[in-house]
Amino acid sequence: MTTGMTMVNVNTLLGTVAGVVALVALIAVAVVRWRSTSDEETSRLWKGEAEAQKARADRLESGLADLTRRMTALEEENRVLRSLYDSREEMAQLRHAMTDGFTTLASLLKEGRSTP
Repeated sequence: MTTGMTMVNVNTLLGTVAGVVALVALIAVAVVRWRSTSDEETSRLWKGEAEAQKARADRLESGLADLTRRMTALEEENRVLRSLYDSREEMAQLRHAMTDGFTTLASLLKEGRSTP
């Protein structure tokens, strides 16, 4: 009877060990699957974040290019305005000379009419 009992105990023990091994394998597969799903979700999230950052970088680059064009135009306009400002004294002298010239011409014409 001892041999029969021992066989039953060995069979029960082997069955328990097989059940534990199967349970550990099942848990390992579940963990691997969970990690895989988690990695895929993380990958999707990071991909979405990367796309959003790329779109933002493209917008910023476009805005910078626009600002650079506008700054160049403003610098050119500033150069023209400075040139006009710097020549204002010369323009005043020219205006004064023209006014004097017209005054002199008018007086000469006036004298010419009265001396015939």
